[in-house]
Amino acid sequence: MFGSIAVAGLNIVASTQLDRRAMMIVAVSLAMGLGVVYVPEVFDDKPLFIQNMFASSISTGGLTAMLLSWLLPPLDSEIEQTKALWSSR
Repeated sequence: MFGSIAVAGLNIVASTQLDRRAMMIVAVSLAMGLGVVYVPEVFDDKPLFIQNMFASSISTGGLTAMLLSWLLPPLDSEIEQTKALWSSR
């Protein structure tokens, strides 16, 4: 079951054109999610709130992706697309 879901997700990622920013977000999010699975004791000395928030690889990867998406500057093409979208309204 998990394998088929993973393959479906990889097919979605492989079927899109990823720029450097998107590739960085995907790579770091996957690394953080897998890191929590393979080294769960990394959060042992952190507060309980942090331990609970990052206990799952899905929450760790998702929060990492959202944070990087917010922090990393968009590419010029993304800025132009956003401007065009807002000017057409």
